Amino acid sequence: MKRLCPACFTELSAEANYCSICGKCVRGTVEQTKQFLGGPEETIVVGIADSAILIGGKKATIIEEGE
Repeated sequence: MKRLCPACFTELSAEANYCSICGKCVRGTVEQTKQFLGGPEETIVVGIADSAILIGGKKATIIEEGE
């Protein structure tokens, strides 16, 4: 499956986190913050968002961050 940069449409390797041409970040962490009454705020990483355009077979799919 091909991955393309959503900004400049450069083909990306499977492990790329940034576009080598325009520098756009295509992978980032998804964080969730929780705080109980009277307690400290805690932030945890709940996943990785990939905003690269995925092309494989018949259909192109854009994965939005936060999904």
